[in-house]
Amino acid sequence: MTVQEFHNIIDWLRGIIAGTPFEGKVYAVGGCTRDEALGRPEIKDVDLAVELPNGGLRLAEWLWQQGLTTNTPTTFPRYGTAMLRFRAFPDDEIELVQTRCGKYSGIEGSDPAEMFGPVNGDSRLRDLSINSIYLNVSTGKLIDPSGRALDDIAARRLRTPDDPMRVFEDDPVRILRVIRFATALGWEIPDDMMEAMEANAPGLRAIKVERIRQEVEKMFTGPDPERALDLMNRSHALGYVFPDLCRARTFTVGNSGRPLIDYLGTALGHAARRDKRLSVRLAAALHDLGKVMSENTDPKTGKRTYPDHESRGARLARKLLGRLRFDSPIVRETVFLVGHHHFPGPDELKSDERARNRLRRLQTECRSPERLERLLTLMEALRDATPEDERRPDRIEWLRRTSREMQSSGLSAFANDLAAADPTPQKAAQDTAKAKGRKRTHRGGRRKRRHPRPHNPQNPKA
Repeated sequence: MTVQEFHNIIDWLRGIIAGTPFEGKVYAVGGCTRDEALGRPEIKDVDLAVELPNGGLRLAEWLWQQGLTTNTPTTFPRYGTAMLRFRAFPDDEIELVQTRCGKYSGIEGSDPAEMFGPVNGDSRLRDLSINSIYLNVSTGKLIDPSGRALDDIAARRLRTPDDPMRVFEDDPVRILRVIRFATALGWEIPDDMMEAMEANAPGLRAIKVERIRQEVEKMFTGPDPERALDLMNRSHALGYVFPDLCRARTFTVGNSGRPLIDYLGTALGHAARRDKRLSVRLAAALHDLGKVMSENTDPKTGKRTYPDHESRGARLARKLLGRLRFDSPIVRETVFLVGHHHFPGPDELKSDERARNRLRRLQTECRSPERLERLLTLMEALRDATPEDERRPDRIEWLRRTSREMQSSGLSAFANDLAAADPTPQKAAQDTAKAKGRKRTHRGGRRKRRHPRPHNPQNPKA
């Protein structure tokens, strides 16, 4: 929503709660006030904090009883939160929660719903000071309880509203959130925060993988995923997000002995500049992990080779992304790109005929020109990430040009082109597939028994 639409909601709510116990007790906080203070034209989330015991649930129930919501609010009593949509603004989901105080440890007696506290205490529980700006709905006044938020925005710096060690210990996923904000805003992370992130990184073991995946998705689709990967590595969070990438820290590639993790980060940066799709960026970050498992050194020449590293890397990518429960289409596309990121160069394919046959197989596996173009985009990013003196002859431009020539002449092997050129083979393949599903019968129409029935002396018909 726009900033104006956000204020339309606040103005409407101000009139609704006037003269009620909620007047002066409802605050907009979090992303909405932060984004406006940063001067952003769009606001993503509207979160309301109510400075009353169990205030979020109470306000949600009251709004529903007044007929002001589109339907019954979704409530989470243990956490004292509710989700709803105003009938006057049905397109925007609103989250309501009470202001809190104290640390939620998950043990008996520390349920968030029972941890009511004033706004000052609530601000200390936020992940970053820039997320602790409160807008009083009734007065329209901005409040900065930590005394840091507005100064930090003006100075373009990241700070926690309380001791960093305590902030990250309370919720280790904040380590990933800080990295996301640092890369999205282009701000630096202070040394004391980085030290606290390193110390609390092992706590990510206990975090639900869905929460980790959400942060990783936002990092990788953000403006600087290369820096996000580097910060995850420096903060020791990488081992709890993509464990196998840690092996790339000491594994070297190229003539200069460059760590593989550095090359993968550079490849990710080039891919991000060429393509916004999550699958392309994930593939760039993971594409060469198979080399760690497939390295082979010739005892005579000392030359290192990596046979079958594409398929090994594809299997590893499937495992890593499946662990974080990425959506199946993202996993499938990333695995495909990793498994096909290398096309043999002229030194490997001795003749043009072999290259064309290999391209036809690739077209068949891509199924569409658009998917082939995604693969070529990834290949270009990987080429650009390799130092010029280490680049092997590639066939990217040849692939693109020859594939288009084959399409125009009706010789390509993409799925749609094959069906349009000659539907008969496709129909024959479908008929064969159907035939395989039928039971085998002999000429009389009865099912042919593969093995004779064992003799049973007590059954005369046997």
